[in-house]
Amino acid sequence: MSRVERYLKRDMPQADGRTDILFLGAAPLGTVEIRARGPDVDSLRLLGDQIKDAFYSVSGVQSVRSDWENSVLKLQVDIDQERARRAQVTSEDIANTLSAVLDGQPVTSYREGSKVIPVTIRARPQDRDTLDDLRSAEVLSADGVAVPLLQVADFRGEVQASRIRRYNQERALTIAAKHPTLTAVELYAAMQSRLDAIEVPPGHEISVEGEIRTAQESGTKLFAYAPHALFLIILLLVLQFNSFRRTGVVMLTIPLIVIGANFGLAAFDAFFDFTAMLGLFSLAGIIINNGIVLIDRIDQGRKDGLDVDDAIVRAALARTRPIIMTTITTVVGLLPLALFGGEFWYGMAIVIMCGLGVGTVLTLGFVPVLYSLLFRGLRKRPPAGVELQEQLA
Repeated sequence: MSRVERYLKRDMPQADGRTDILFLGAAPLGTVEIRARGPDVDSLRLLGDQIKDAFYSVSGVQSVRSDWENSVLKLQVDIDQERARRAQVTSEDIANTLSAVLDGQPVTSYREGSKVIPVTIRARPQDRDTLDDLRSAEVLSADGVAVPLLQVADFRGEVQASRIRRYNQERALTIAAKHPTLTAVELYAAMQSRLDAIEVPPGHEISVEGEIRTAQESGTKLFAYAPHALFLIILLLVLQFNSFRRTGVVMLTIPLIVIGANFGLAAFDAFFDFTAMLGLFSLAGIIINNGIVLIDRIDQGRKDGLDVDDAIVRAALARTRPIIMTTITTVVGLLPLALFGGEFWYGMAIVIMCGLGVGTVLTLGFVPVLYSLLFRGLRKRPPAGVELQEQLA
């Protein structure tokens, strides 16, 4: 990408080019898209220029572009119907002549074996490249007389949009850009004040699109049932342990994954996109499983007659190696996805690898300490043969 960008600046200064990593989706990650909608083309152009200024107000912004591209000069041919009737030339005749001169007109086909090659006639380049050549193009009248186009039509230039896009049947102009070091959310926040200062004409509106809107919609749908899932997890843990305190210990291990995930995203320059969010949810299940295994082993030691401290030490020694080995195998298994899975899966792989690695190490210290604090009133060894009974906290 750096080599191509240097080439564009050095050898093609007149070109508007940009480089992007291959991406899945409507736009590369980190791209902010602002859409202006409304009926008037000139007003949309003005809004687009103001949105571009908002982008340029952020230092280092790159690839500011419009999906309408630049305006172009178009040649407008106005037919004088009275002169055309006197010359016995119709608008259809003029349109067909212009089409044949500029685009070409199929006249026959040439067959070569199983191939059919169309044959098209068109004016030579030197006869159609200038306005004078076009004005002198000849149109055949109804009686076969060649009439110069200049005699029946007037020519004028008009600056028009080269491309007009629509969204929901409404004219829409989209300005997009990205930043080499800022995420889409950070870039949008940096230019928010300039966007708020734009005066939008009546009947027009400005909205944020692209990655930010997709993330908002996906997050809304994803978190819609998150409380229900969390309630079911807590209910299952309470039913399994028959204790609110043990359930609390397990649930308090979930925030530990955020530490490793944040570290991984910052260290490996990954974006917290939708797939990374899915990875964070997956991590919660893995960390909960580690906490369940560790607490279950502690309770087993206490049933065997050990006090709380001895049961915690024995459980930590017994479960540390299996938990760490499971973590290592998971991280190694995700390495190919992080290295060769592409930009789409990169964020998720980094979040799971780093969040799981750091979260596992913290869990091995956090769960025993928290268990010891919550059950500090039960440090004495229970009498032999007495079944461990505790009230629900």
